[in-house]
Amino acid sequence: MHAHTQHLYNQQYTPGGAARGMWSNLFDQLEQQATFGADTTGLANDIAGLVLYNQVNMKNNILGAIPEVDRTGEEQISPGDTPAKTFRSIFNPPSISGVSGGGSVPTAVTADVRKVAADVRISSMAIESDLIVDIESRLGHDTVGLDELTEIMRDYMTRSVERDALARTVNASGGTAGDTPQYSNDDLLLTIDRAIASEDEETNGVDANGDAFSDGDLDVYDIDRSATGAGGDNEANWADAYVDHNSGTLRQLTSDRINTFIDNYVQNGSAERGNFFLVTGYNTARVMSDLRESQFRADALRQATREDVNDAESRLGANFNAQISHWDGHPIIVAETVPSDSLERIYAMDPSLAQTGEDGDEPKPKISLENYRAPDVWRAGADAPVNPLATGEFKNEALFAMYHELVVRDFSAMGKLRDVEA
Repeated sequence: MHAHTQHLYNQQYTPGGAARGMWSNLFDQLEQQATFGADTTGLANDIAGLVLYNQVNMKNNILGAIPEVDRTGEEQISPGDTPAKTFRSIFNPPSISGVSGGGSVPTAVTADVRKVAADVRISSMAIESDLIVDIESRLGHDTVGLDELTEIMRDYMTRSVERDALARTVNASGGTAGDTPQYSNDDLLLTIDRAIASEDEETNGVDANGDAFSDGDLDVYDIDRSATGAGGDNEANWADAYVDHNSGTLRQLTSDRINTFIDNYVQNGSAERGNFFLVTGYNTARVMSDLRESQFRADALRQATREDVNDAESRLGANFNAQISHWDGHPIIVAETVPSDSLERIYAMDPSLAQTGEDGDEPKPKISLENYRAPDVWRAGADAPVNPLATGEFKNEALFAMYHELVVRDFSAMGKLRDVEA
């Protein structure tokens, strides 16, 4: 990643505090690192139980790529404020007018700022551990106690937020795969598939199962995507991302198709080259690597070698092939779960700061995950403030809660390429 891009992705997108550090601070009092012995007879040590509970891919690459904004310490400034407002920098900007000598001053046009209310989402997960199991864990049996289970579930929590919420595919109302609730009825974190969408996709596109969208399926926040007329919620399509779709008909993914998508995405919106990154799945990323395979070159002067693999070794030769990590300088973020048609869709996101603030507002990222309250963990059971006399069960329980929402402040800085196949 070149220096300019590195600066954009790694710099301070967390005014008021480091939101990503909330979980580590929160769990300081909960973590108890087990001391593992060398004896594995009967698998009677804690590490065996931990492995049994944790054999899944725990990567959360989309969450990791989107900047976070800490709004936990903010207070409402005036009654007219919206709790999670998002708006485009300029809408309906002034245009030049030709005036003859002695002519009238042209009518003034004021650039509009659109305020949009986003709902705060609560992501929650509950776990419990039998009190006897907890005791057995402390004695070294092949079980997992609540403290260890709580630590593991912290990772499961963030994984689930991405897989089950942020990276969901939006299904059409009444579709064959079941509805995805429309925004106003959805309790989960906003999915990127709905945030990065357009009126044309809702009107002329279909979901991944070929079912046509209904009015409102791709509405976001309090924006009606179909209200594109003068004075409408989406007047002149101001809240549309750039979406390259083909009404459900699959097209082959080629270098030219990717390049055309990127060119149109940049030309038709506010994203800038060097600022945005691409998010897609493993299958699409593999095809993108194949498309650039001819550009790899072997070093003819490199000596043939063998690579040790435990007690074996590879055949004698040279390693000169590689998977691409960028497309023309733009980082490719590969995630475990990404909405797909035949291949996973490609999402383009520019997370640089949006100059959207009114007087006194601090610029914030064009897309971010906003945190409105520090995460909570409540515990009940033995040695907890709420004991079995209150719960009525000899169990230890823990409840996690996060208060957040995905917020897009500049829709034109987002893009989506869909309806593609190998």
